[in-house]
Amino acid sequence: MNARLAAAPAAAPPLPAPGSRYLDVADAIGCRLVRDAIWSGNSCNWQIWTKEPIGGAFHAVYRAGPADVYLGSAGIALFLAQLVRCTGDAQQRHALHGAVQQVRRRLAQRKRETFGFYNGSSGAAWTLAAVGALEQRPDWIAEGLDVLRRLPDEAALADQHDLISGKAGLAIALLGAGERFGDEELIALGARVAGALAAEAQTGQGGSAWPNPERSGPPLLGLSHGVSGMALALLEADRLRPDRRCRDTAMAALRYERRAYDTTQRNWPDYRPLPGVPNAAPRFPVAWCHGSTGIGMARLRLLELLPDDDQALGEIDVAVANAVQSLNVPMQPLVTDFTLCHGATGNNDLLLSVAARFGRTDALAAAQRVGDVMRELVHANQLPWGCGVPDCGDSVSLLTGSAGIGLHFLRLHDCAAVPSPLYPCLPRDALPAAPASRPASSLPH
Repeated sequence: MNARLAAAPAAAPPLPAPGSRYLDVADAIGCRLVRDAIWSGNSCNWQIWTKEPIGGAFHAVYRAGPADVYLGSAGIALFLAQLVRCTGDAQQRHALHGAVQQVRRRLAQRKRETFGFYNGSSGAAWTLAAVGALEQRPDWIAEGLDVLRRLPDEAALADQHDLISGKAGLAIALLGAGERFGDEELIALGARVAGALAAEAQTGQGGSAWPNPERSGPPLLGLSHGVSGMALALLEADRLRPDRRCRDTAMAALRYERRAYDTTQRNWPDYRPLPGVPNAAPRFPVAWCHGSTGIGMARLRLLELLPDDDQALGEIDVAVANAVQSLNVPMQPLVTDFTLCHGATGNNDLLLSVAARFGRTDALAAAQRVGDVMRELVHANQLPWGCGVPDCGDSVSLLTGSAGIGLHFLRLHDCAAVPSPLYPCLPRDALPAAPASRPASSLPH
């Protein structure tokens, strides 16, 4: 496909519907989640694969999932909530409600140190409100918003800055929920957190950035752990509560990231140190978590926050070209990482987001071709989906497992109605009517 993008029209034209073939894949994943749920009373959870430090090294661990968006029940609930809007499946909705009860129970036991969007309580509370809106449950909305209101005062905010685990994620959760539900207190709290984030930026000749969490090497780039995520949080705050310091710090952070762009690699470097390899040269990944895909997603939002930015379109071009090149590498069942965080669906989600943002039917067609390949390789052969945790089996998590893959297939089915989980976006006010419930007998055994 031609990766060059014209300026965005005022309103992108509607994209053609692809039929039900992608919904079938998401439905099958949802049915497996129903099958594999582990129940305790009215709440349920799932076993997940992850890597954890044990004895000074990271080892694969198969354990009960947390309540967060990245690995746990909140992320699975986001997928199931969108799925049951399409299927009306009674058992999938039952599992959704069980996942919500697990989120509620764990939020009551939340820890001060874990407050970020993807890895902490702000994302779990945001999810509770988001699913409450989709399921027309005012009690869930109220409970989620109440937890969000409490977090800025009770969380241990020091030294955590990024979108996944830190202040940027907390600020975006507060601001987004406040705007969606008309809660001025949440917006004010989000602006306060963003102000603290701006105050902690380190400014030099190259711009502004925040310390590398590894305490070594330059500040990180990109959306999930780097300056793109922090800059967007500051701009989201400035949009709702104009603040010159937030805006200026965000612009300085973008300058830092843009100065680091490598014209030879056509990508942004990953400054994370390699364990046991001192002074290793930077890598140039093509993924949401680090590298050009996440920066491309960030620039799509940047165009809405700063429509006169004259570099964002060119950076989206670069990200799309890199994603297309990565997706053209032949996929292999049981080998390819298909997940959102650093796998095929994450790169493909950028193409879908570009299609929806600009009304680009060529981007949609390219994303659909990738979806068809994944569908034929894995779904049609009833194989497990390759997860994003190296050397581990199929997992059910949103960012590193099959729930996220299922959500991506829902976006292939209707990317205008299903928001990307790769940037926090609360559900629209106007929702289609839910279909009639499907009988349980339609589930595979």
